[in-house]
Amino acid sequence: MDNDKTMLKKLSIISFFAVGILFIIGIIYARERVVFGDAAFCFSKILYEGILSSPNKRYGALFVQFFPYVGQMLHLPLNTCLYLYGASFYFFYLLIISLLVFWLKEYRLAILFGLFNFMFVSQSYIWISDVPQGIAWLLLCFGLTNYLGKKKVNIFIILIPFILLSFLAIFSHLTIIIPAIFLWVYFIIERKNWYFSIRNTIILTIILIVISYLKYADSTVNLGAAIDNEVVKSIKFFNYKQYYYALRTSVINMYLVRLVTLYWFGTLIFIIGIIHLIWKKKFILASLTFVTILFYFIIMGLTYGQIKDDYNLFHIEAEWLSNSIVLMTPFTLSFIPVINNKILPWLFGLIIFIRLIFICMTIPPFTARLYENEKILMQMRKKSINKLVLYNDKTILDNNPLYWALPWESMIMSQLDGDKQQLTFFLVDTGDKVLIKAIENTKTMECGWGGIPELKFKTRYFTFDSLEKYHIMTYEDFMK
Repeated sequence: MDNDKTMLKKLSIISFFAVGILFIIGIIYARERVVFGDAAFCFSKILYEGILSSPNKRYGALFVQFFPYVGQMLHLPLNTCLYLYGASFYFFYLLIISLLVFWLKEYRLAILFGLFNFMFVSQSYIWISDVPQGIAWLLLCFGLTNYLGKKKVNIFIILIPFILLSFLAIFSHLTIIIPAIFLWVYFIIERKNWYFSIRNTIILTIILIVISYLKYADSTVNLGAAIDNEVVKSIKFFNYKQYYYALRTSVINMYLVRLVTLYWFGTLIFIIGIIHLIWKKKFILASLTFVTILFYFIIMGLTYGQIKDDYNLFHIEAEWLSNSIVLMTPFTLSFIPVINNKILPWLFGLIIFIRLIFICMTIPPFTARLYENEKILMQMRKKSINKLVLYNDKTILDNNPLYWALPWESMIMSQLDGDKQQLTFFLVDTGDKVLIKAIENTKTMECGWGGIPELKFKTRYFTFDSLEKYHIMTYEDFMK
């Protein structure tokens, strides 16, 4: 028999404060998070174009972009805008979990979201991904839908927030479709807290499927990082040989290794949840969980089957995050509600604390990365170079796994350092003769895949030397 929700409330409040700690850490390490990869690109785009940006139609990201957008509208210093952007992500997550805990009282979903932010996270804490934003929208969607259903609100009123929130969630990232469908089916089969008639359940299910299909169809046309042609072909034509190959790829093997060595708390949670389902003879829910995990493995194997074992952990970890919802659902939705042991909150808090320490231990390399890039900017000042292109060098590549973003990162760092004309540098392969030739006489801010006219940048934040040509040299010659 379920407890009186007192235990669930305690655990959800612990989850709330745990996310609050991540919010504080996110402010402290705002530079490491924003001046890195996609975040640096989106942040710069907001400042120099003065518009909200939604690459690959990921509209769920617009909420967090609103903060730096308002900052630049108010002419706030770039440093302030940067901290607004860096803090906005976990402010958003904190807002979502506070709604789940204190308004909707969806304690199970709040606990699930709390565990999601810790159990399978290490380097991806620094890497700003759209997946956590999508999961946040998704849990709010299901929590609000369940709350309104419990209040016997008219289905047509429920449809308004359901359509909006499920759209924001699923369009945040393609992989959100998997936990969305999984959780929805899990709720229906569980029936413990399901407040909808068969007719209303069918209506809501059809809407969820339609939105999922729209996202999938859009991804087949505008292929992003989460999906490629091979994945599309496999899903459409059921190429079972590819499925078998996908399960044997390095990305799957490394994930299985990390489940034991890196995420073993999360793995333990998964095992406890599955054992509970089997013990309670909830075989359909256990089967649903296993089938969903298998499907996610196949998708990841097909999408990232060519990557090597040393592929960027922060990125591949983010791509696996949606699967963590599936792994932790049996424990959170089925096991915890029937446990009423006074030691559980202490154990729960201890596990989160240990994971928090581990997450913090992954941050220093990203701080060191900024320090090394700052040394390049200092050398540029010494040599009176405003625009620099360095030939690919192992020293720089090891420090900048996402070297394509260096133009944006260096531009932001230069502005923060107070340069009147922003310095910018990036890397180029020695064999890319076409790009090198194009760079030699360009009067644009080069970003590796094409130039951006200098006049497009708002002088309020960025000013470039439109007369000076790019200096192209080796890292060794540059540092002399």
